Amino acid sequence: MNRFAAVLLLLSLAALGSTGCRKDAGTNANPSTPTTPGDNEPEAAPSPDVLALARGNNEFAFDLYARLAKKDGNLIFSPYSISSALAMTYAGARGDTAAEMEKTLRFALKPARLHPAFADLSARMMRSGNRDGGQLLVANSLWGQRGYPIRDDFLSLTRDDYHAEMKEVDFINDDDREVARQTINHWVEQKTQDMIQELLKPDNLDRDNKLVLVNAIYFRSLWAHPFPADKTKEEPFHASVGKSVQVPMMHLTDEFQYYEGDGVQVLELPYQGNRLSMVVILPKAGDGMAEVENDLTAGRVEGWLAKLKGYEVVVTLPKFTANCGFPLGEELPAMGMPLAFKGGPEAQPRADFSGVSDKAVQHDGCLHISKVVHQARVEVTEEGTKAAAATAVTESMAQSLHLPPPWAIFKAEHPFLFLIRDRATGTVLFGGRFTRPVS
Repeated sequence: MNRFAAVLLLLSLAALGSTGCRKDAGTNANPSTPTTPGDNEPEAAPSPDVLALARGNNEFAFDLYARLAKKDGNLIFSPYSISSALAMTYAGARGDTAAEMEKTLRFALKPARLHPAFADLSARMMRSGNRDGGQLLVANSLWGQRGYPIRDDFLSLTRDDYHAEMKEVDFINDDDREVARQTINHWVEQKTQDMIQELLKPDNLDRDNKLVLVNAIYFRSLWAHPFPADKTKEEPFHASVGKSVQVPMMHLTDEFQYYEGDGVQVLELPYQGNRLSMVVILPKAGDGMAEVENDLTAGRVEGWLAKLKGYEVVVTLPKFTANCGFPLGEELPAMGMPLAFKGGPEAQPRADFSGVSDKAVQHDGCLHISKVVHQARVEVTEEGTKAAAATAVTESMAQSLHLPPPWAIFKAEHPFLFLIRDRATGTVLFGGRFTRPVS
């Protein structure tokens, strides 16, 4: 089973001691998840707003990847999770704070169209991911300090467009704060099928927290063309020049969409139903990862994908599990949105999240983002089903009347990049870099 999970958590901190009155609107909302149509029911074409949102999200994804890739080792993250959580936060931003977030996050739509587009995009992807035996869950939640007033319109927007349920907790009291931490962690574990555990460490919360926003995404699916388990064997993976380690390598020969050029080999491995896929980008040179990453942009990847053609490909791919966790409190300000993180009375100018609370901006401090925590995990194995194998045979038979496709050899025995994407919109759900077997 191929499984991916990721969580983004934002801690919004208010540097003030007043509490104010409670607003109940939406606090117990529990909206239903999008319905899943039958497997054979065609999906309507994505709207222009959804496509514009997906394009902007992908541009932000590669902007962020360029910064994260400066560190060595494996890299796993969910740009869609990050964009979704920050979009909820952006819903409460005003003035220059909102303008900086809009530019950094590559939001091309105005708020009145942006947030409904997120709702539409998430619903589309969950419908696609929950077909053919797969599972895709995108979940959001809000955790607010008991007694701290949150605007009704903010609660309505996050409830209606992000299906975010609001829960009141107590961050002020030490014992109650620990209960809140465990409660949030349990929610994350539940939504990610226990793949992400203890996201929040004890020192991640303090008495000044007023609102915590969490996005979780979980995905599992079977390959449309499964790798035979009896073909997997230990082989060398060249993690770097002169350094090799033995890893379980999966093997499969089948027809796939493939492109070779610009110093890379690009292979698309579809999941059951062909609605979602993994794209593997392999530098031709064993030490070519840095060169590829230096020129990696959303437009460049789109260009490669547009050139994919059917090939009979001999595939060698590692079976692997990798984890990655990192804060984004330095990356996001450096990318162009520093105001969102400025909260103390000495900070001028300061964050403006007055769309979240009428008490967001005070003389002694203001509501602002204090921490951004992201964690992701990936498991890639051979697993498939008889139905997937039958689909592969059917496709092969259907093309037997035509000329055989050209051949290609795709041997991922050195570091490579990968993307999990929704094929209809191009949205990148997960992305990363695999450089070594042990994360």
